[in-house]
Amino acid sequence: MIIVNLKGGLGNQMFQYALGRKLSLFSHQEFKFDLTGYERNNFRSYGLGIFNVLENFASHEEVRKIKYPYGLLSKGWRGFKSKILRIYSTGWKPKTIEKIEKKLATGKDIYLDGYWQSYKYFEDIKDVLIKDFSLKIKLEETHPELITKIASTNSVALSVRRTDYLWPKNLKSIGICSANYYKKAIKIIEAKVSDPFFFVITDDLEWTKANIPINCSVIYVSEMRKNNTITYYQEMMLMSKCQHHIIANSSFSWWPAWLGKDLDKIVIAPDKWFTDNSLKINDIVPSTWIKLPRD
Repeated sequence: MIIVNLKGGLGNQMFQYALGRKLSLFSHQEFKFDLTGYERNNFRSYGLGIFNVLENFASHEEVRKIKYPYGLLSKGWRGFKSKILRIYSTGWKPKTIEKIEKKLATGKDIYLDGYWQSYKYFEDIKDVLIKDFSLKIKLEETHPELITKIASTNSVALSVRRTDYLWPKNLKSIGICSANYYKKAIKIIEAKVSDPFFFVITDDLEWTKANIPINCSVIYVSEMRKNNTITYYQEMMLMSKCQHHIIANSSFSWWPAWLGKDLDKIVIAPDKWFTDNSLKINDIVPSTWIKLPRD
């Protein structure tokens, strides 16, 4: 059995699910989610249920048996924990994935606890993930006019992430993309795309309108939040329908850009994902994407 610890927001959960899904296909083993962390977290909650994912929840007993096989306080547990069970990673680590696959090949259970923020863990099952991360209630049913507009234009998703990133702790470790980053990205799009049509998703609508001028056709999708006619996950998947993308240093906008099916898509991403240099995930941005300084 493979148990993956789900944590963080929707985008992070998608990375964690993607790794578990890949490993379950590789090893032909059962794949389950550990949601116990959300029992202690009032800020985040489980979000994958809106997708057509393989939903399989681990019981508290299953988590305990795999995560704490020798008991929480035993000397044997402390050594076992550090060497095998709690395999953790943020970005791509070939030796880590080799260790995981070697263990799975023996048919033994494994517990994975990490963020796994790299497409390299699961790029070979992209078609599977596109299906898994499709909404149970299709956007064509809930927002047909927006879907038609996206499909009939040279659509560009532009994502701005600010609110929680401005908290002192997050500002120090993660940081934000500046208005200058977006202005440069828009100029690149204007030079490469004929008559672009921007679809803006932002958690700070007032700041975005005031600081990121867009002189092309534009729809501020997030305005629909005011009258509760769109949800955050519908915003995410609307972005995935766009041809091109300007993303923030956020998994919430990374996933729509990566899932996008347009073969000629232009994706512009910040060159630095975190402010804290100790958090290295340099491989989160595929080589085909355009990197810009985020300051």
